[in-house]
Amino acid sequence: AEVNPDNKCYCEDEKCPPRGLQNISPCQYNAPVYLSYPHFYDAEPSLLEGFEGLKPEKKKHETYFMIQPKIGVPLEGFVRVQLNLKVDRAPNIMINNINKFPDIIFPVMWIEEGIHEVTTPIWRWIFLA
Repeated sequence: AEVNPDNKCYCEDEKCPPRGLQNISPCQYNAPVYLSYPHFYDAEPSLLEGFEGLKPEKKKHETYFMIQPKIGVPLEGFVRVQLNLKVDRAPNIMINNINKFPDIIFPVMWIEEGIHEVTTPIWRWIFLA
């Protein structure tokens, strides 16, 4: 909603998640699940705090499609998405120092699906089209 005010309708109770996260909790039985690009690419930089080894890179982590301009056929493309859990402090749990940990968005896993190049038979069909 920061970039596009029309997206405010996707914010729960007028509270939007940090930039780069999509709240899919309503689709997951209200479990605190969020989607993002892998390694929080193009997201709020504060999401990287508290984690080692996350290095967001455009070439490795963005979703993209290369479309043939004349006939609109996809030639190359990748969808990359990361599954995250929102982990909040639990003030009712009395374990030493547990409430010193911050609330975080915890990256669980990321997946990639796509194709690098079109096969020769498909190129023939594109050429004939």
